[in-house]
Amino acid sequence: MKTTHASRRTPSTRPADDKLMLLPEVAEYVRRTENTLRYLRHVGGDDAPPLWRQGRRLVAWKSEIDAWLDDQRANDELAFRRTA
Repeated sequence: MKTTHASRRTPSTRPADDKLMLLPEVAEYVRRTENTLRYLRHVGGDDAPPLWRQGRRLVAWKSEIDAWLDDQRANDELAFRRTA
């Protein structure tokens, strides 16, 4: 039996107003260049933004970008506390 995309989906727990953003929108939202976001995604790790390929485009959910920014801020606060 052939598996279809619909049968592999999991129920969504996203807010109804969540928005799927394209890379240029994400770059403008976080005030970084598209190339910087591509590079961070390429090297991976904790600094990597939650981008994935949808066809030929890189996309992300706005709620995941917000969570990533919160994590970036928390990591920076922890680093500041260690040096103080």
